[in-house]
Amino acid sequence: KENWIKYGNPDGKQPMELSIGLPNFLMLKENQNLVLVLYLIGLVVVIPSVVALYYSNSKQYSDKLILNESFQIYGYLLKNTPIKHIPEILALSAEFRKMPLRPEDEKILAKMKKMLIAQELIVKKPAHNTLNFFKRWPQHDKVNILIHAHMNRLAADNLSPALLGDLDTILRKAPNLIEAMRDTAKGTGNLRMLHRVLQFQQHLYQALYFTSSPLLQLPHFGVTEAKHASSGKGNYRTLLQFIEAKALDDKGRKKGMANMTDEHCADVEVLCKYLPLVDFDVQAGCLDYEDDDKKVHFDEVCAAGDILTFYIEIKRQNDKIPDSELGIAHAPFYPLFVEEEWFITLGKAGNEENLFSVVEVKEHENVIRHKMQLPTRGLKPGTYDFDLYLTSTCYVGLDKKTTVKVDLVDPKTVKPAEVHPEDIEAENAPSLFDLLQEGGEEDEDSDFGSDDEDGNTKKKIALKKDADEKDKKVEEQDKSDEQVADEEVDSDDDLVAVELVDGVPETKKNK
Repeated sequence: KENWIKYGNPDGKQPMELSIGLPNFLMLKENQNLVLVLYLIGLVVVIPSVVALYYSNSKQYSDKLILNESFQIYGYLLKNTPIKHIPEILALSAEFRKMPLRPEDEKILAKMKKMLIAQELIVKKPAHNTLNFFKRWPQHDKVNILIHAHMNRLAADNLSPALLGDLDTILRKAPNLIEAMRDTAKGTGNLRMLHRVLQFQQHLYQALYFTSSPLLQLPHFGVTEAKHASSGKGNYRTLLQFIEAKALDDKGRKKGMANMTDEHCADVEVLCKYLPLVDFDVQAGCLDYEDDDKKVHFDEVCAAGDILTFYIEIKRQNDKIPDSELGIAHAPFYPLFVEEEWFITLGKAGNEENLFSVVEVKEHENVIRHKMQLPTRGLKPGTYDFDLYLTSTCYVGLDKKTTVKVDLVDPKTVKPAEVHPEDIEAENAPSLFDLLQEGGEEDEDSDFGSDDEDGNTKKKIALKKDADEKDKKVEEQDKSDEQVADEEVDSDDDLVAVELVDGVPETKKNK
């Protein structure tokens, strides 16, 4: 009964049995040769072929599943390329070479391209270093037209359902490809190139061409409303100017919103509330310490050769919005959810050629803090100005820039800091590793040195005996010498006594 309860079997614990069900025809004797041949084909031919095919395809991709050829194209074309040509570079990505070319789409694409050129919404001639790509792969020209149609908000009314599906595919692949373009720019260390890629990303997410009004990012704003708001007295040319402007009535209407309904005005007001308007504060110096409240404290002076620390705080002006409601950007024309992200870049003031450092900010909080460090090794003592940029990836016109001045003094003029005696004692104290090592050596001596200790003890005892014997011999010799000396003294006394008796030289015995 115990075996039944414990093991589920009256005979006790049983070994596990595994059975595999096979079709009957595999067990027939007349099919054995066929089964063996098929097994060998699958093991020797099919499986190695699949592995080789997978390996050959995987070699074409980078770690981020972007074709290596796309990285090569970006590295070759992005350098010194104006922002108006960056859509062409995105269209030349190797991922789009399998885009289908349908005969019925040729007329629609030709009409769209003609419309874009007439309104100066696309570059008439591609850059000279991209012509060969467009000639060799016509798919790239199609992708370029579709991207410009999206950025000018002409796709929905002028493209067929099939072309809209192609455009959707392009836009879904674009974020990863733009990330690869950013990585290429960061790898080259060119600040201007990185800023152009980020600005192109803003315009692509918001479906804005580079010459379009940034007010088109607001809901219910079309070309007419944006033109009215940006013209005349008290106009708003940037999104930030529009948000900071005072309302003209109690419904929150501003210039350009005269013909909007109350519901439309409420939508604009809600978006302005949630837009990431931030204060960009930067402190720079040689970091001393950071307290528990994450407040940094800098040294009084910075010497050439020290490491500069830039302490950056990004604070939303409307900090009453819970952090849980932040993170998703307003991009109604993009088929994917777009997250709010920032890039902090550091460069020399007035020079966008060299990128010193970059930080990608993905946190969605009302207050965000980051630190950037810059070694000053090789810089001479003097005053240096650094530009720090805060660039959004999803909104046009909300970027920030600040300039920080840093004075570097000669290291020889800096007095060494006084070190507290307790700090010196703590620094010289043995570490845990040293203590463990000493303990290990003692254990080794106790385990392996017993024989040696016994031998040394025996030697000490033998030496002590020899010393004692020598001492005894010396004492005995001293005693014998004293006895001989006493006998000589007694004999001298007897001779004197004999000579003094009446001057007669004869010997007399003492009584």
